[in-house]
Amino acid sequence: MSTKFRPSDLVPAGFIAERITHIGDETCILLSRAGATASCLACGRMSRTVRSRYYRQVADLPLSGRRVRLLVRTRRFTCDAVLCGRQIFSERFGDVLPSYARRTGRPEHLVHHLALALGGRPAALFAQQLMLPVSNDTLLRVIRRQGLPPSIPPSVIGKIDRMEAFDFTSLSYGISGRRRNHTAYRSTRTSQGKGEVRQPTTIR
Repeated sequence: MSTKFRPSDLVPAGFIAERITHIGDETCILLSRAGATASCLACGRMSRTVRSRYYRQVADLPLSGRRVRLLVRTRRFTCDAVLCGRQIFSERFGDVLPSYARRTGRPEHLVHHLALALGGRPAALFAQQLMLPVSNDTLLRVIRRQGLPPSIPPSVIGKIDRMEAFDFTSLSYGISGRRRNHTAYRSTRTSQGKGEVRQPTTIR
């Protein structure tokens, strides 16, 4: 079953690609939101009255070896609620495009994981190869903003699979914190295999 390719398939969900242009090594895509209404940030009432429009420029994932810049047409709505203290508000795009963000959620997620895995300068160099230019300071800001991934507390601290390998049973320390001696007991089996003989070994 064949499906028809649409330019809107290249952009995040919920947006419509109106125009695609190539400028040098960069692809510029003009976007607009699919819905005709937006909810007020103060009272939550839906509004259809568009007061004005402005454009936001944000970066997205690269496409066919080209950097992608999205030109998002953002609408300002007028709240119709009489008792609402906010008369004008801009539409929001959720996690796909957070407020005041310079990248969409897709490259932000990738940059965050690069920063956690590689650190500052190595992650910045690797992101440059992926056509996602970011600086060391930007990577640190992304980690502070997104936070660390949830960690699972360890259930097992240590485990000795074979007791006959090495059994450290005593460590002596002086009052000043300096180590006096280190006594280790090596377990060896007898030739008949019916018992064990513990032989002390002192390490200074």
